[in-house]
Amino acid sequence: MFSIILAMCVSLSSCSDDDELGVVAGKIFSASSSSGGGDGDNEHREQNSETMTFKNNGTVIYNLYVSEVWWGPDGSGDRNWSTERKGTYTVKGNTIEVSGISSSSVGGWSWKISGKYTYVDSDGGKLIPAFSNGHTFHAE
Repeated sequence: MFSIILAMCVSLSSCSDDDELGVVAGKIFSASSSSGGGDGDNEHREQNSETMTFKNNGTVIYNLYVSEVWWGPDGSGDRNWSTERKGTYTVKGNTIEVSGISSSSVGGWSWKISGKYTYVDSDGGKLIPAFSNGHTFHAE
């Protein structure tokens, strides 16, 4: 009898953890932006695409893809590059906290990834950063 009660307790506690991670577990969120500039002669344009993939085990994978194009009398060209960072996440209600992904910059960029996000279930689901200089990510 004791072993049945113990098995039920272990089973119930693991279900609770799964439910908490289930808010974003197994989901992919993305964001994109574009920018450009120049000095009148030389111009620069870039397109950025970001994804955050939330695994069922509490890990998160962040990917940044960048496509840059520049042109002008100083030369022209294009460059495509990407970077991947791995971290962890925790869920408390509708607050998702991402940790371990360079919180000051990623790939030389100045926006933050690690930090708290609010999960909003409307419009297909999105993550809104609770800090400045971050992007809103939309569920794919």
